[in-house]
Amino acid sequence: MDLVHLSGWFKQNKLCLNSSKTKCMLMTGKHSSYRNDVLSVRLVGEEIEHVSVMQYLGVKIDNHLTFEAHINVVCGKLAARTGLLWRIRNFIPLALAMTLYQSLIYPHLLYANFALDGATTGLKNRLQVQQNNALRAVLKKDYMHSSSQSFAEAEKDRVTVTMKKSLCNIVYQGINNIGAPVYNDMFNYAVKLRDLRSSDQLLAEVPKCRTKIVENNMAYRGAIYWN
Repeated sequence: MDLVHLSGWFKQNKLCLNSSKTKCMLMTGKHSSYRNDVLSVRLVGEEIEHVSVMQYLGVKIDNHLTFEAHINVVCGKLAARTGLLWRIRNFIPLALAMTLYQSLIYPHLLYANFALDGATTGLKNRLQVQQNNALRAVLKKDYMHSSSQSFAEAEKDRVTVTMKKSLCNIVYQGINNIGAPVYNDMFNYAVKLRDLRSSDQLLAEVPKCRTKIVENNMAYRGAIYWN
């Protein structure tokens, strides 16, 4: 078993497992018959806690890969920062307000957004609402102001558009073998051409999709967006 090999690796390298920072998770579909099962895992003599949500590199990952827990946290942070912008917007110039947007709001919308693109439309719409309100605060508009006009005036992309652009950037790195190894293995050129007049523009290979879970996979969505 992999756990046996991992335990041996710890002993050979004289390392200790920090059980308080080590978790185990059983990832299933929402309607899977195993969704309520609890794993019992021991590693190097330590009992590993079973969790349904864990944080890795700043992203909260749940056992159904819906990213709902992470989006809840992001929306909470954005709401607090947007409230601050609404309170001070009449006392600062537009340039400063835009700088605050770029430093307080935009990083939360940008971080790991290529992964969040796989979330449901409802969850992504929650992020979009927060971005809409933040731009209205920056531009000193009321809540009824058109969001399309706000984005045009601010010359900003919607968060859903930013997600797709980030994912297409990863696809470009992967199919040209200039990205991380995991992306290089994930994305490849297909045989057929995007444009018969240009042999340089190739389509990305789209994985076979038979389930909804695969449709939310980054490899599938990235290839669809790229093509």
